[in-house]
Amino acid sequence: MSRAAISCSAALLLCCATTYAQPTLREDHTTRDLRTSPIPAAGEKIPVRDVDALPAWLWRQPGMPSTMLSSPQGIALLADQGTSYARQVFATCDLRTRPVTRMAYSMRAEALALAGDFTAAIQALDELVQKADSFDRESAISQLITREALVYHTLIAADESTRRAQFTTSLTAALTTWLNSKERSAIASGLKRENENNDLNMTKPEQLGWYLENARTWSPLSLKSLAEVNVDWSVDFVRPDMSPREARQLLAIARTQQLLLPLRSEIIQAGQQALTSINSTGIRPACWDDRMVALGVSEIKAPVIVAVWDTGVDPAIFPGQIYENPGEAGEKSSNNLDDDNDGYIDNLHGLSFEHQGHSPKPIIDMDAYRRFYAKETGRTRFPAGMQRMLQSIRGHGTCGASLIATGNPAVRLYNLRSTFFNAGGMAGVVEDAWIPTIESVITHLRDDGVRIVNMSWGGASEELEDALERGIAASPNVLFVVSAGNSGRDTGEDRRVLGDKTYDNVVLVGALDPQCEPTDFTSYGDFVNLFAWGRRVPATTIGGLPDFFGGTSAAAPIVSGLAAKLLALDPSLTPTQLKQIMMDTGTELPGHPGCKILHMKAAVDAIRAKR
Repeated sequence: MSRAAISCSAALLLCCATTYAQPTLREDHTTRDLRTSPIPAAGEKIPVRDVDALPAWLWRQPGMPSTMLSSPQGIALLADQGTSYARQVFATCDLRTRPVTRMAYSMRAEALALAGDFTAAIQALDELVQKADSFDRESAISQLITREALVYHTLIAADESTRRAQFTTSLTAALTTWLNSKERSAIASGLKRENENNDLNMTKPEQLGWYLENARTWSPLSLKSLAEVNVDWSVDFVRPDMSPREARQLLAIARTQQLLLPLRSEIIQAGQQALTSINSTGIRPACWDDRMVALGVSEIKAPVIVAVWDTGVDPAIFPGQIYENPGEAGEKSSNNLDDDNDGYIDNLHGLSFEHQGHSPKPIIDMDAYRRFYAKETGRTRFPAGMQRMLQSIRGHGTCGASLIATGNPAVRLYNLRSTFFNAGGMAGVVEDAWIPTIESVITHLRDDGVRIVNMSWGGASEELEDALERGIAASPNVLFVVSAGNSGRDTGEDRRVLGDKTYDNVVLVGALDPQCEPTDFTSYGDFVNLFAWGRRVPATTIGGLPDFFGGTSAAAPIVSGLAAKLLALDPSLTPTQLKQIMMDTGTELPGHPGCKILHMKAAVDAIRAKR
């Protein structure tokens, strides 16, 4: 069968700027245990020029690494293993490059902090800065705050409240100095960017803001979940060893839990005070707070069904806001029959696009998929690229749904799951046979009463675009909100589906940063109608955990959410009217004539004023 191929990187799938810190696996794992190996004599150290050439950390404990975070005994064992590992690395390895030096010194500082040897940890952190002063800003902030937290633990004061006050004052001063500095040393400024990804292409105040937003999500559960996602998967079923990258990440998560989580309120307070102190220098505060709006139950005229065409939505975290098909409700929801004769089996909360006939669920159970992958391929670990892909799509649909549902009890989320993946989960392709199905799915959405379809994905297939155009034209009362993409190019030049012409009932959405300026990744062009928040947007992911969502994948559901609010206030509005109201109430994007910044409150107030 021929295929209409679609690129996973810039064309199809998920238009999100993911912010995961991704470990890299190496194929030639070193399996000897350095804690029991003899230390080479002076001059016999092994030269190491690459981080992946450092010895592996053998994992000999029962259970996964994340379980060590759940008890004091686990933390103590992790600290002991970390200090032993670092000591043996320094004894047996000749650290030849800055990245290798940074990894070794960083692991030693983390392990000493976990062990409660705060003075030694401070010394190790200072040595880390001295030996390898080329950290990106995120590392600089983390190290600065960690150092102040270590100093806090060495303070001698009359009571705990005095120590916390001293910590807040000291950290505020340190962060303010860092924000105002122009030096290139690691903790002083962190100006050198070793990794030119989207998250680091920003000002220092923005980077500190990101850190503080992350700090607000810290909890024992969220940190353990982070370890499960980013570390547990790396432990081989056959050879239980972790590369230094995963070991370092586990130590960092444990350090955050033990040292920083108890001081979260003080860290956030100090960061906010530091940011406030420099606002007079021209740093603009985030612009979205004044644009947000929520609806009251009493002003809602009717529920609004919004289809989330994505990777699946976790219905458990949206009580009262999930669409329910009355023809498949109750006992009919799981009897494997098409009770309402609509061509789909058990479609209680929506449709599963690639497996027609079953109620959709959030995709990617990481453990189950890893077992499946091992069985099918004989490999016990995901390739690094596959791991990144799985992580990026795991909560994509749920994060988008959370932005649509926020502040609107009238929303009913229609779960339209579609991944466009083949059985191996790697290639982004659309079967030719699926093309006519796309049109019929859109027709089904229309017939089910869907008023808005959020599409945080795109493609470059003419066949796909033709099918979408036919379905959209046949559904003039449905508004389709589409992400513009993250290529940083003109949507017309990209040949992105729905991105090279104007449609009455389609809104194409670009992404802005917290200061309402275009992100460096957003696609643009004459056919992009609106720009919305698309960098580091607070959201909710699978299981109800807080997360941050980014890319035009985040901007689109913010627009969908506003359209749903407008329909809740006035169900008679047509897609053309919805589009015009959002355009008319938006503000001009400075330096970009004709581009409008979404203003949720202004649009809602405009409808309220007419009632």
